[in-house]
Amino acid sequence: MGATAANTSATSIRAVLVIDDDESFRSALCDLLEQRGLAVHSARDANEAIRELETARFGAVFSDIRMPGGGFAVLDEVRTKGERIPVIFITGSSSAEWKARAEAEGAFAYLTKPVGKEQILSVLRLAFERGRGPADLSAAAASEKGREPLRAGGAG
Repeated sequence: MGATAANTSATSIRAVLVIDDDESFRSALCDLLEQRGLAVHSARDANEAIRELETARFGAVFSDIRMPGGGFAVLDEVRTKGERIPVIFITGSSSAEWKARAEAEGAFAYLTKPVGKEQILSVLRLAFERGRGPADLSAAAASEKGREPLRAGGAG
């Protein structure tokens, strides 16, 4: 499935990339988002998704974790490029370890399949409103490095 609308500055903020190797889930999610008037691009794996990220701008990314190339590779690509694209993981794994890693690496949300349409749309609305991505985590960490820690019992 390709883009459903021309990629312009006006549409890029409402363009969404959907990445999942499960064709039926990917199709259903794309249909849901297209019905809401969004421009939707899709990819079957991390490599295809990274190519999409190089050629188009997106307001949000939905990604599976367990797929060829892995969802964390997509998250890392977004962070490395300094993009402020919210990455929302939708996965069949309820692994506490993966969820913690996703949060630590700057994922916007971690949803476990099966997931309801309203939950998907609610998280997407928040992602569009806040526009926060993994690059924001990197920027916050860099600014923390230059700060002196608060110390008790200082001279005064």
